[in-house]
Amino acid sequence: MATSARIVVADAGPLIALGRLDALHLLPELFSEIQVTATVLAECSVHPGFIDAQRIERAVQLGWLKPC
Repeated sequence: MATSARIVVADAGPLIALGRLDALHLLPELFSEIQVTATVLAECSVHPGFIDAQRIERAVQLGWLKPC
C-alpha cells in the first residue's frame, strides 16, 4: 500500500483502540506522518500496564507516532 503524503494529528481514543487491536502499524501505511500531542500521549499512558499503552509507547519508540 502506498503511503499518502498527508500528515495527521491523532487523538487518544483512536490510538487506544488501535493499540488494543494491535493495529497501530496501519497508521504509517496510511499517512506519511502521525503527530501526537503531549496531552494525548499522557492520556494514552494513564495505565502503563495496559497492552494498548505499551503498544502506543512502542509506536513512539519506533517513530510511527511523533510527539509534537
